[in-house]
Amino acid sequence: MSLLDERALRQLLEDAVRRVVREELAASRNTKEPVRGYVSIQAAADHAGIVPGTIRRWIGEGKLPARKAGRVWRVQIEDLEAFLCRPQAEAHGAIDIRKRAEELLAKGR
Repeated sequence: MSLLDERALRQLLEDAVRRVVREELAASRNTKEPVRGYVSIQAAADHAGIVPGTIRRWIGEGKLPARKAGRVWRVQIEDLEAFLCRPQAEAHGAIDIRKRAEELLAKGR
């Protein structure tokens, strides 16, 4: 198995595990009343099952849209859920290995 195949397989497995974990977390949180609209960073972190620092980092990196209400940042739950449901490769701006390899091979011809 080539290095590119191993990396692609590893990425697919990581994406599948993340998706299953997110689904299980969402199912366990569905016992509460659904939250909608804009929420604090703490509430967004609680909703996603992560620490507030991660939400702040995503906002700072421009990955997660947020609005500032006075001195407090607010995140729209719909934006957070859309961000969490994106495939991990897309969320991190990763390239498609096979597509990139084909482009490089085509340039060499």
